[in-house]
Amino acid sequence: MTTYEQNYKFLKMSPALSGQAKLPGIEIRMYLISWIAATTFALYQLYAACQQYCKNYFCQEIFEDGWPVLNMKIDRTDYEWNLWTKLIFRLLPWFGLHLVGAEIFRKFSLRITLFWYTAVTVLCISYLTNFHAVLLILAQFCLYYLLLHLKSIRLIWIFFFISTVYQYSIMTQFLPKIHENQFHVIFVILSWSHLRCISFTSFLISSKTSSNFIFLLGYCFYLPCFTLGPIILYPDFISNVERVESNFFPRFLKASISFLRYSFWYYFTEFGLHFIYIGAFPHHYGNLNLNPWAMCGLGFAMGMFFYLKYLVVYGVAGSVITMEGYDPPSPPRCIACIHLYSHMWRYFDTGLHKFIKSCIYKPLSDTLENFVSGLLLSSLVSLICFSFIFLWHGLHKYVLIWSSLNFVGLVIELGCKKLSTSKRFCYYQDSILSRRNQRRMYALLAAPLTVMSAVSNFYFIGEGEEVGFAFVSFLLKSSTFAKVALLLSMYTLSQISTEYVIKKKKL
Repeated sequence: MTTYEQNYKFLKMSPALSGQAKLPGIEIRMYLISWIAATTFALYQLYAACQQYCKNYFCQEIFEDGWPVLNMKIDRTDYEWNLWTKLIFRLLPWFGLHLVGAEIFRKFSLRITLFWYTAVTVLCISYLTNFHAVLLILAQFCLYYLLLHLKSIRLIWIFFFISTVYQYSIMTQFLPKIHENQFHVIFVILSWSHLRCISFTSFLISSKTSSNFIFLLGYCFYLPCFTLGPIILYPDFISNVERVESNFFPRFLKASISFLRYSFWYYFTEFGLHFIYIGAFPHHYGNLNLNPWAMCGLGFAMGMFFYLKYLVVYGVAGSVITMEGYDPPSPPRCIACIHLYSHMWRYFDTGLHKFIKSCIYKPLSDTLENFVSGLLLSSLVSLICFSFIFLWHGLHKYVLIWSSLNFVGLVIELGCKKLSTSKRFCYYQDSILSRRNQRRMYALLAAPLTVMSAVSNFYFIGEGEEVGFAFVSFLLKSSTFAKVALLLSMYTLSQISTEYVIKKKKL
């Protein structure tokens, strides 16, 4: 067993994750009621603050007329939500065309199906942006394909590094007159395309197999994942398209239910933006004086809004993938059921996690295990992985802070897990604490790390270090009672998250 396999098995089987005893049902219900009551009250305080500050501090131009039945304004300050949802609505007819053609052409051959995937996406992007954008994307694919023939993964990563660093400059030179929204969409497309090209080339190099250019085009131009993700690794994609699913109506029923589910969450999010101005608050934090409950409510609302954005975007793409009979990546797990750094990275964006694990973490672990081992090896490889995260998400200060804090938190978690599996620690633990008290101890120790995880994510969710520093300042200046109340809330979250993991394993 390689060091990577040992570390991954350890992360899954550590007592901090899987060794807890089942707590009494009344205790779990008490935690659940406490968590729901705390979040509900915090959101109510945030809602009251929204109504108070709406007229006094928020610029009225950021609001638009909402649903007529509510007769209220709606917050339209979140650029990504507005752009992504409008893009999805514009993509829906193209998704339909994609599916109709796929149903017809997959009866003939795999190559014709892949050619259709390429053709419909090229037409779609040409219509939504312009043909110059298509040429730029094709140039990216061609360069990766040329590098594939050199059979050097190092050269591929060097090209990724250089092209990612200069991606904005290249786009500015090549697409000088394009609209800002189109520029953003193409930038995101190119970023996702890097990962697909790396997955394609690294798999072919490591497996020492050959492939035709049409396979790269069909994989990278696969429309459901092309614009906003998620990523499906090339081996998973090719195994999907090679598996012909002939039962149409079961696929149609499953995809329709899935699409209705994510449509509900879209309208639920739109409904919530009439009452809680999640996008407006971070841009006006300097003028606000929120009480501790409202501040916690803002943090929770920002996290949930971030989760719902990706749930809707990935969910709609997953529904189209399901319609074809393929296996889509699992949708993001709700952040209200996550308290560990490792779980956030593993279950929020499962496609990205699989990419990092297969294309970065495992190859590096296998290479470096001859020089270092144990926690040092895990920490070193994790540092490289988070350096990739920083580069791919953009070379901004707030991304650096976010990725650095996540790296530190993950190393702390990994170190604690390794300590909890040592023979001496297990001996004293078992001699002093019962299994139930061990679980309570782990949840209590995880509470400060959960707070750190939330604060670190505010740097990224708020798209600026000012928002993250505002929450850090709030934590430092808040009263002892507020700090204790926050830690107790995180303790209940840890217990609920642990119970959720246990229930999932039994299914």
